[in-house]
Order: sequence, then C-alpha cells, then structure tokens
Amino acid sequence: MNESKNSILLVQSPRIWPRLPPLGMAALYGYLRANGIDVSVMDVNQRLYQVVDDSIKQLWELPVYPAFSRALWDFLNRHHPQKTESLIEEIAGHPAQVIGFSVWHSSLHFSVSLAQAVKLRAPEKRIVAGGPEVTLRYRANKDITNIFSFADLIIVGEGEKALLNYLTNGADAVNKICVSDPPEIRTLPAPDFSGLKSYPYRYSSALPVWMSRGCIRRCAFCAEHTLTDSFRMKNPRTVVDELQHFYFHDGISHFVFYDSLINGDLQIFEEFLDRMVQSALPIKWEGQVLIRRDMPSRLFVKMKQAGCYNMFIGLESGSNRILKLMRKGFTTEDATRFFQYAYNAGLHFEVSMILGFPGEQEDDFRTTIRFFQDNALIIPKLAQANPYIELEASPIFRENGIRGRIPPSQVVRQWITELVETCRQNNIAVTPAYINNLTLYEAGFDAVSGKVVM
Repeated sequence: MNESKNSILLVQSPRIWPRLPPLGMAALYGYLRANGIDVSVMDVNQRLYQVVDDSIKQLWELPVYPAFSRALWDFLNRHHPQKTESLIEEIAGHPAQVIGFSVWHSSLHFSVSLAQAVKLRAPEKRIVAGGPEVTLRYRANKDITNIFSFADLIIVGEGEKALLNYLTNGADAVNKICVSDPPEIRTLPAPDFSGLKSYPYRYSSALPVWMSRGCIRRCAFCAEHTLTDSFRMKNPRTVVDELQHFYFHDGISHFVFYDSLINGDLQIFEEFLDRMVQSALPIKWEGQVLIRRDMPSRLFVKMKQAGCYNMFIGLESGSNRILKLMRKGFTTEDATRFFQYAYNAGLHFEVSMILGFPGEQEDDFRTTIRFFQDNALIIPKLAQANPYIELEASPIFRENGIRGRIPPSQVVRQWITELVETCRQNNIAVTPAYINNLTLYEAGFDAVSGKVVM
C-alpha cells in the first residue's frame, strides 16, 4: 500500500549567494502550494550566513570556491556546533514527511552531510535530492546513486512535475532516479516568497525573478544549457502581472532576472517591454542579455523606457578568433554595434571576460586590449575577468577534452591585470571583487583557522 506523502520541507543548504532569497525554492513553493501540497521552507544558507564573521561572509559570497564549499560543514560544526545541531534536530523533528534538498555545486558537500545526519536521526523521513548539481552530474555520466545514496528519490532536470508526482502518488510510483519532464512554463504559478519573509536578506527591496528557462546558444565552455532541455519563455502578460503583484503587495521595486538570457526570443521579449511601458509603474530591473546581431535598436530604447537599469553581458573576448572557438555566436563587430545601441539608449551594462581560453595566444589578447581601447567611450563597466575554468558538463569537455594549449596561469593573470589597467586608464569602471575571483577555484581552505590556503 502506498504511503501518501502530501507534505514537504524544502531545504536550501549553504553555500549560495545570500543577498537575495533563493528563487528555485520560491518557484517550487509556489508550484506545490498551487497544487494542494502542504509546503514549508527553510533557508539554512541564510541562517548560517548570519552567524559567521565578516571575513567568512566575504568568502561565502564568492561564486566558485570548491575547497571552502567542501570545508564549510566541518568549519561550522567546529565553530558553531550548537547551530548545526539545532538545525539537524529541527529538520528531523519537522512534521513534514518528505525533506527536499536543492543541491548546487557550492552546496553539495553541505547538503549531503546535512541530509545524512537528518536521515540518521529520523530514518522514517523520505529525502529527495534535486537541483543543478544533480542534473549536471547525471548528464556528465557520473554515478549519482553513490553520492546521494541516502536519498529516496533523485530528480534530474526541472523538478516540478516529478516532485508533485512523488508527493501525490507515493514511493512505489517512481524509480530511485527520476528524469523529470520539463513543465509547461507558460502555466506555472509565480514564485512565492511568503515562506521566506522572516529571513534578513540584505536586499530587502529587491527580488529575483525569471521569464525564461534554457538558452539558445551552446557556448563551448558553458554547462548551463545542460540544465534544461529547451529554451522557453513565459507569457509576457504573466511576467508583468507578477512584477506588479510584488510591487503592490510586497512593496518590491527592484528585480533581478536570473535567466540565462532574457532576449532569447525577441518577439516575446518586445511584447514584455511594451507591456512594462504600458504599466507605467516605477519598477527597475536588470538581467543577463545575449549579444545578438538581429536585435534592433528600438528594443534598447524600449528596455530603457521599461525600467531596465543594467544589463550583464558575456562578451568573454575581444578577438574574433577566440569568439569563434568559444562558439559565442557573434563577432566583435556585432558586439560593437550592440554596445553602441545600448549607449545611444542610455542603458548601463557591464561585461564579463574569460582569458586563457584553450588556444588563446598573445596576439589574441592584444586584439582584446585594442577592442576595449577602441570602444572605451561606449563600454561602461568591466564586471568580471577570470581565467578559463573547465567544466565537466561543457561541450568542450564532452568533445574529448581541451582543444588547443591553455596559456600558463601566470601569463593569464598578467593578461587580466593588464586588461583591468587598460579599463581604468580609459575610464571604464571595474568591479574589483570579481577580478580573478575564480582563482580561488584552486585554493584551499583551513576549517580550523577559517583561512584561505593558496
């Protein structure tokens, strides 16, 4: 006889960016509640972030630092044992029959350790593991049953439908690993942040939102497209209605779109902009935008009118040869035109750069420097500059590894230093915290002292 499991506690473990509430948790919370499920949420990431010293908070906010992520459970158990013990007890004693963990690369070790501790304390609890790291590992042909051996269900892909099925149909209705069918996103309810209101997020007047899933490109270095099966956008009217609701109901005036790109379908994107302009609300928003040669200048004007105050753009290189190797789908000429349209419309944007891509040479770097010098008047900001890091689920890794020699690390760091100096000399703003910050990818962390080990 199947056991009905119609209640769930969603847990977000450290370490993810702590300044805004977790969008994935809010999306699942809204979806499951709309389908009659009793849902609770617990942002363990935010709880523990609040108790650590400022020096650790700085490390917590870095996007890629594997050694710190692996050591965080041990560090907190050593320095804040009462906090971790109370969390284990609270989760194990929660009335929900199912505990769901959303696992990221940066939260993997902590999620596994916490889930194992909960299962040991309360073996009757059903544990579900899902999230980006689960999907990436599965699609990189890694054995996920071993690392998530404690889980009663492992969900690969967008988890809404599989999780709802598990909660309504019982354990015998699914296998240990469930590859979830993607939902019809045009009918998904809005993210629901009501269960997270008690947490002290730093950006209290802002929320993360989304209007699309997936990506229309397949950049050689990127693993993000493996998380979803296809690119899809919400109904523009639905997106605007959601923003209006958050504005009137919660007093939220600033939004950050977490999409891989918000301009994947230009027709739908333009309808969104038109509806935002018609709403005439004092809403400000930002998002990640793809450089497209087919994006007309009028859309940049509409973006400004619709409340866009910043675009994050993955330029990655100023060399056409390297852009082609990266499979970025645009040229430097396309980028210059794109930036000029944004500049003419009064739109602020910031670019990211990857230096030391396989096959990059000194001449390619010199071309990148000239690109910044030639376009200094229309590039407002260098947001990020880092060495190339190989990701296992990326196309370049899947296609039998690296093609072309990776420049020596000391050369790449010298390039990054020169690029930053070039920007400053040409009055292009720079975000210091995200220059070479991914070098911590290879750094260690001492859980006893709480110090970085280079």
